[in-house]
Amino acid sequence: MFDFGSDNRDEGGVQGLNIKGLVTIDRKLKKDAFYLYKSHWSNIPFVYLAGRRFVNRHKEFNDIVVLSNLSDIKKFVGEETVDHFTNNKAFKVVKVVKLSPGENLLRVEGYDKDGNIYRDEMVLNFVNEKDQNYIIEKNQEEENAFNWFEKYDLTNVQEVTLKEGYYSTFDITNDLYENEEAKAVFMKYFADIAKHPDSRQ
Repeated sequence: MFDFGSDNRDEGGVQGLNIKGLVTIDRKLKKDAFYLYKSHWSNIPFVYLAGRRFVNRHKEFNDIVVLSNLSDIKKFVGEETVDHFTNNKAFKVVKVVKLSPGENLLRVEGYDKDGNIYRDEMVLNFVNEKDQNYIIEKNQEEENAFNWFEKYDLTNVQEVTLKEGYYSTFDITNDLYENEEAKAVFMKYFADIAKHPDSRQ
């Protein structure tokens, strides 16, 4: 639920903090992910504009995400209506919203079946260049953590063809058990797992 301390972490430019929580470690800031869960799980009506901490935008056109558990929603830039949603999706995207130079007030309104109105708004600045405060340089000296796919050349990925008579990760344990040789190989390496009641699913 919350960010938490972790000595060997260096995430988001902060040493000793794991930032995977839905709320900051000081409990003061609910992240966009918090409202995504809320839009799926809560019955309390609300609307929320995601991306509000990315204030300084260097692109004229931006996709804006609205998170809500309401099905009737209008999106405004200034006083102009730029989109109207009438669906039950928790994650709604307003495509290619044009920003004017300087400050832009974005507002969203949601309406429940009783006519009550729920509002949220944020200000985005359209700037000429990327705000360097949003960029964290990767420390090339650190090798203790990496994305596994960065180790491999994935520029020429080819489709894997499954051969008749061979097993693959698409087969379940029950499939292996139907062949005595395959079962023997499985039991040799995974005998402890095979004892679990759900192991053959």
